[in-house]
Amino acid sequence: VLETTSYDTISNAYFARTSHCDVAGWKSLLIITSQFHMARTISIFDWIFGCDNENTAGYNLHYLATPDVGLTEEEIISRVKRELTSKNTVDTFLSEKYTTMHDVWWFLTNKHDRHSAKGLVQLSEEDPRGIGSVDNSVIKSYGG
Repeated sequence: VLETTSYDTISNAYFARTSHCDVAGWKSLLIITSQFHMARTISIFDWIFGCDNENTAGYNLHYLATPDVGLTEEEIISRVKRELTSKNTVDTFLSEKYTTMHDVWWFLTNKHDRHSAKGLVQLSEEDPRGIGSVDNSVIKSYGG
């Protein structure tokens, strides 16, 4: 099943769990993403699927990295740098502060710039292209 509700990896994990795994009773999940994105993906999915520990017994998360095809070495380096910064935020702040699924839901609906109404309005006013303070080499790697 392809999760299509989200705007980013945090909401990928959240909606994969709440819309599919928890509802269907699935305990085994294969997460596939690009090699440059894998370290942050593991941190995020381990965090989200580890919330509410009493309800998460038995989750088996498996990860498969796909090659970084079609990107230059410079583009891969830019993305890896950005991914590691984001991974650090997940590991040292988000996963420590938001430890239950209710906490994560609150974060998404109140603080997240792509899922909260306030965040979306602010983004559209400040950055009509929706790219934020992204390094030009990262923008270029997405074809921008």
